[in-house]
Amino acid sequence: MRGGRQIRPGRLTQRPPLCLRLRTADGQAISSLNAAERFRLALNASLFLGSSLLWSMEVPPLLFGVSVFGAAGYGLALFLG
Repeated sequence: MRGGRQIRPGRLTQRPPLCLRLRTADGQAISSLNAAERFRLALNASLFLGSSLLWSMEVPPLLFGVSVFGAAGYGLALFLG
């Protein structure tokens, strides 16, 4: 070979792949969820997060100092589970 190294015979070693094991609240692995269940889980998480923002920023309309849409979003997120 011209100007290069020769490859020696042997085994190539690789790093093990990164393995994340995500689980839902009831212990079910997320990788085993089907697409509809993943969508429901993502929708519920985004609804909960959005409701938190509405509630904490006291977005009108307010009822007893609590954002109505924030409280409604919390209730719906809890209902959807």
